Amino acid sequence: MSVMDELNVDIQTAKDYVAKKNSLIELYNNKHFKAIVEEGYFKEEAARLVMAKGNTGLNAEQQNAITNMMYGVGALASYLDGIHRRGNEMEATLKDHELEVERISEEEIN
Repeated sequence: MSVMDELNVDIQTAKDYVAKKNSLIELYNNKHFKAIVEEGYFKEEAARLVMAKGNTGLNAEQQNAITNMMYGVGALASYLDGIHRRGNEMEATLKDHELEVERISEEEIN
């Protein structure tokens, strides 16, 4: 694979990550997402799980189930944050790669 081919693959990969990040931003701006996920899941459900975890009347299996649900809240938040962060990183990479393609193209012309 040539350098240009590798750059084009990297550019497409970066564009895919940026598109995911942009879709996530649209999702964050959606009133239904805000109500269901941000308020309902990340805040209300998380608080409910913390309160339930403190219930001393639960058996070990119930405690484990609550712990697993708590991990789920954190895992989803981490996943969404990762999409956003990686999309931001790929925006910079995309610009660098596009400039490199231009430079190589100009060298080939000359």
